[in-house]
Formats: sequence, structure tokens, C-alpha cells
Amino acid sequence: MKIFKNILKFVLFFIIVFAIIFGLFNWPAVSTNLKYFWQSLTGKEHQRVQDTYLPKVDSVKQPTCQELEFSSDHIIIQKLNLDVPIVWDSPEDKFLENLKFGVAHYKG
Repeated sequence: MKIFKNILKFVLFFIIVFAIIFGLFNWPAVSTNLKYFWQSLTGKEHQRVQDTYLPKVDSVKQPTCQELEFSSDHIIIQKLNLDVPIVWDSPEDKFLENLKFGVAHYKG
């Protein structure tokens, strides 16, 4: 009987400590849930209403992309003593052929 009592004390202590630590780490979420639960019990709903609205801003059309000009780009791998060119916009049918010249980049 004494062993059962000690086990029960340990389990209750563990549950209480776990609940306290869980509540501390998750306090923002726990407090929001408690407020919602309390409001549903009391029937009070507090809703914030904004009296002033944000001003309307006319947006200026921005360019969506820029055309990139690729020069003779190279990739340098110093440990292997390699300086290989990058073949840009390589079509799928010539991709393996372009790999012989350097690093190939798929079109798109």
C-alpha cells in the first residue's frame, strides 16, 4: 500500500509540474484559448472595431522582371584546378552535348 501511495504522489507531482511548464511555455496560446472559453461561457463578445481606415494608395506598376545579360560566366573549382564555362539556356535535346563544354543550365 505504501508503494502505491508513493507512485501516486510521483505521478501527481509529475502531472502538476508538466502542466505548469507547459502553461508557461505556451502562455500566449493558452491565454487566447482561455479568453475564448470564458467569453463563450459569459456570452460577452468583445470585438474591436476600427473607426479609421487605411488610406488608399495608388500603386505604380513596377517591372516584373529584368532581362539578364550573361557574359562569359565561369565556375572555378580551386581544389580540382578547374575553370569551366557555364552554358546558359541549354535546350533539352542539346543538354548532354553542352555538358561536354562545361556546366549546362536548363532553359527556363
